[in-house]
Amino acid sequence: MIYECDNCGLCCHRLIVQATVDDVLREPRIEEASPLAKEFRRELTQASWYIAWPGRPCGFLTDGKKCDIYATRPMCCVAFPAGPGKCHDLRDSAGLPMLVPREATASESIAEKYQQECAE
Repeated sequence: MIYECDNCGLCCHRLIVQATVDDVLREPRIEEASPLAKEFRRELTQASWYIAWPGRPCGFLTDGKKCDIYATRPMCCVAFPAGPGKCHDLRDSAGLPMLVPREATASESIAEKYQQECAE
C-alpha cells in the first residue's frame, strides 16, 4: 500500500535531516545553508551536513510546508516513507489523523519493493 504525504511538515520539524556528500553535490544550496565548520572538516567522503534536527526545522521548508529543494532533496528525505512507522508516530504525537492508504500504481509498486529491499 502507498500512503500519500499530506505535507504536514512534521518530519522536517522533528527529525534529524542529514545530508551526505552526494546530496551536497546534487544540491549545492545545502552547503550554503549549513557549511561545515573548518574545525570539524574531515575527509570529504565522510562529511555530513545536518540541516534539521528537533528544535531546528529544515530551512528548505517553505511557509506553505513544501520543500524548496524537493527535486534534489537529501536521500534521507527521499527514503522517508509516508505512512506506518515514524510518520504515523509523529502524526499521532501531534494529534493528526493517520494517513489513509491507497492502491499503488505499477511504478510505485516497483519503487516500494526497492525501498523495502534497501531497508533490509
